[in-house]
Amino acid sequence: MAARHSAAVQVASSSVAAGDPIIEIDGLVVDFGHQRALDHVSLTVHSGEIVGLVGANGAGKSTLGRVLVG
Repeated sequence: MAARHSAAVQVASSSVAAGDPIIEIDGLVVDFGHQRALDHVSLTVHSGEIVGLVGANGAGKSTLGRVLVG
């Protein structure tokens, strides 16, 4: 079953200034049929930041990564 997602997801081009947002997600929702994997996730990552994503098994970490890479 294919995932359905809806949100504003933006990934910056290769030319960004230091400190500019490179990833912006606002209100991401991902459903697999009747099962909701992500519910209104918002995230901004700025150029130069190192970000870790931590959570329990089944929390949606891999799903978020798959949405980001397409």
